[in-house]
Amino acid sequence: MELEQRVKALEYEMKVLKSEIQRTLLDIQEQILVHYYPALRTEETGVPESAVQTVEALRARPSGPDGDSGASRAAKPDGLDAARGAAEQNQPLAVRVSEPGNSAPQPEPARTETPAPKVRQVTLDEVRSTQVETLSPETTSQMSRLLEWALNGAAQIGLERLKPLIQQAAKQKILSPDLQDVLIRIAPLNRRTAPDTVGMREVIQVITQLDVILGRPTDIQEALALIEEAKIG
Repeated sequence: MELEQRVKALEYEMKVLKSEIQRTLLDIQEQILVHYYPALRTEETGVPESAVQTVEALRARPSGPDGDSGASRAAKPDGLDAARGAAEQNQPLAVRVSEPGNSAPQPEPARTETPAPKVRQVTLDEVRSTQVETLSPETTSQMSRLLEWALNGAAQIGLERLKPLIQQAAKQKILSPDLQDVLIRIAPLNRRTAPDTVGMREVIQVITQLDVILGRPTDIQEALALIEEAKIG
């Protein structure tokens, strides 16, 4: 009876783990798509608020030739009041004299409003449908095997050994930085308990499995150098 309950619990954990892996795969595919098609990232951003405020400011600006509101023009004294004030204060009155040929008022150039840029909204369904067209089956299969490798590696040698191993592999350009981050995020999802003591043979086996997935030739000396540089004891 206890064995049957244990089996059911393990089956449930496997279902949860598979759903987490599928969700992570979808996130990875979205990152790859945005990386190769950066236009999608810019199209998802809305119209900048500063641009909207600029357009609203232009619309709110008065249409008079001097650009002043009626209240500001009413606050200004007319020419007669200015002359009377200057005479009472015995101050010279400045008079503007128009030059010959320039008596006609110059028309103010018409203001043109810059239309706000049109932005096409891209839904998540469109992004996912594009991902299906751009990602080949080989890429998806290899990514699934890499995620499974991270889970198995954490169970075989422990997360404290697998993490520096992945980081060192990224430093040596064996793994890309994005793939390094994904594998480090996936490895802690392992539900199995790693052994307390791990030998050099088990670590080399994990590295060999990674070489097979990546299609790299297996080299024991290179694996030993990777272990030494990662400082895995």
